[in-house]
Amino acid sequence: KALDAILSPVLSFGIQDTKLALAATTTGVKLYAVGSPKLPDVLEGDFLEVIADVAGSFRVSASAELQFVGSAVLELRVGTDPDTSESNFAVVNVEGTLGMSIYVQFEYVFSGGLPIQKLGVNIPLKICVERCDGDYAHRYFLFLIGDLSLVVSPTAQMVRGSLKLDGWWNNALGLPFLQIGDILLGVEWDLKSPLPSGFVLGGAVCLGKEENCERRRQPYIEGRTYVGVSSTVPEDNFFIAMVSELTIGGMIGVLS
Repeated sequence: KALDAILSPVLSFGIQDTKLALAATTTGVKLYAVGSPKLPDVLEGDFLEVIADVAGSFRVSASAELQFVGSAVLELRVGTDPDTSESNFAVVNVEGTLGMSIYVQFEYVFSGGLPIQKLGVNIPLKICVERCDGDYAHRYFLFLIGDLSLVVSPTAQMVRGSLKLDGWWNNALGLPFLQIGDILLGVEWDLKSPLPSGFVLGGAVCLGKEENCERRRQPYIEGRTYVGVSSTVPEDNFFIAMVSELTIGGMIGVLS
């Protein structure tokens, strides 16, 4: 009873709204857990209740992945929502709240590989691009994901940043035949170098009506291009270009 009396104030401390998932494939196993901190019920008073509510709005996730032939990766992430739900997007020039998550990642590569540590912050953004001066319900937003991280290994210290478009910008720039999506912009900087050591850039463009591009229904023309350059790891250099099809009739069809 004496022990119960001592521990009773903190017995309700723990994790709430938890999710646990285990996935196994022929190449590896991954364990994922996520939940929100739950502070002891002993907290009373307006200020302490606010602290408890704020703590409950945060999500903590941890994942461990083991590749049978490759590497082991452990990640811990804390933020307003690791799954990046729309309600937690930061709204640029519009009322809203900031959503973000901070993560720590440790990777060990088998067969004599060197351990890699990564510390970063992930910030989602919600940006108004059309009808921004009108009624809020009629504004058109784009959802972007920003990521900034510091990667440390025994051979290098690298700062990496990226920005990607989550989804598509339909009828972009007010043009009913122009759809833009999957835009990615990234840069990495070796701290020992005065200039950026690598970058990646690319995106997708679909010419045609919005419903035709979504359903891959003619007439439409879709193209994707991505390029990556690295001065530190030349093997990572790449260029990819794809197009659905390109004919005179198709070009006339998407513009008509």
